[in-house]
Amino acid sequence: MMRKKGKVHSRYTTAMGFCVQNGMVLAAVTKGHKLTDFFVEQEVPTGLGTVGNIYKGRVTQVVPTLQAVFVDIGLLRHGFLSMSDVTYEAVERFRGSKRGRRSVEEVFRTGDPVIVQIEKESRGDKGATLTTKLSFPGRYAVYMPYGRDSHISRQIQDADERARLRKIIHDIEMPTGAVILRTAAEARGKSELSDDIAYLTRTWQTVKREYNQTEGIRLLHHELGIVERTLRDHHHQGIERIYYTESWMGSNARDFLSIIAPRRHWARTLRQVKATEIWNEMKLREELERLFRKRVRMPSGGTIIIEEMETLTAIDVNTSRNIAGKSHEETILATNLEAAEEIPRQLRLRQIGGIVVIDFIDMRLKRDRDRVLSTLERNLAKDRTASDVMDFTEIGLIQITRQRTGRSLTTQLSQECPHCGGDGRIPSLDFQ
Repeated sequence: MMRKKGKVHSRYTTAMGFCVQNGMVLAAVTKGHKLTDFFVEQEVPTGLGTVGNIYKGRVTQVVPTLQAVFVDIGLLRHGFLSMSDVTYEAVERFRGSKRGRRSVEEVFRTGDPVIVQIEKESRGDKGATLTTKLSFPGRYAVYMPYGRDSHISRQIQDADERARLRKIIHDIEMPTGAVILRTAAEARGKSELSDDIAYLTRTWQTVKREYNQTEGIRLLHHELGIVERTLRDHHHQGIERIYYTESWMGSNARDFLSIIAPRRHWARTLRQVKATEIWNEMKLREELERLFRKRVRMPSGGTIIIEEMETLTAIDVNTSRNIAGKSHEETILATNLEAAEEIPRQLRLRQIGGIVVIDFIDMRLKRDRDRVLSTLERNLAKDRTASDVMDFTEIGLIQITRQRTGRSLTTQLSQECPHCGGDGRIPSLDFQ
């Protein structure tokens, strides 16, 4: 069948899309026409900093009661550095010191220079959360110059493969530090992994040299942009199309892909299109609209209700119109299992962090609760953002603590309703 020039064809089910809308750069990844990942970045820097940026900062205030310091890194607000995020190798007067608990007054003084990385973006009146436990993510590995122990992604479960990767880590020489091999390292050869780690260690050497030669506050390392980060973390041989709307996106993609995949035939997958074509042909319009709804309907007819609040997110699971199963208990179990697969996906897509409390439908049998918990943990393990899961409480709730790295999708791409002030309800009584 003859194709029209410039036409995007929806037969490409595994794809990436990049576009700019309303001052935001958006990135989407699909598999089988289903949205698997969605990212947002402001087109113009706001002065709030970007997660992953590394700075030479200056301590402006030591707070003994919080066991923390505030650090000026040249942004709108001073960053917050807790002693729990301090490694002594990063502090000049304690470099090479043995492990041991020290008070913040012993370690820092006002005016001290310190190398820090943004761990969480600024939120509200709070400055960025900082850490001295630096990390440099690459295609296959994450290099930690002050790390002590190397690890392998928990998603790589084959024992023989883990043993092979452990041997590769042992054989690769690093000047200092440790690495975490990412899921993408599975089945990769020693030369690919070695090249990736060598690139990351060279980057660290450059950062360290600039830190030592720089006077005053300075940005030492800028995290990759949204196009490069998405390609780094999600590009693979199965990607059939990479759509983009702006010429600079195509240029950045070509430059980056030539580094991470020099021998692959990715050039034919790049296609410049209009934003409307991306969302229509990748079949994302309805999925993106659902990310802003509280109620998520599952294929079986069951529903998940997601309520984002200031300090936590509450999720309620309901059978609704689900009539699957031979008995009421089977219907409940089937709905809960489906929700246990969908909830981690929603947390990832909506970029929800902090405390998450899930109210699954009550299950009488412990084996059913164990199946639901196991399914939830397995799907959370696919997430690149770290999370901890607690077992069912006595009243049937599950608590998840998911690392918060920035604002959720809702707060980034929506605004408070001027009529209800964000309450979501309008009083029916007239108080005038």
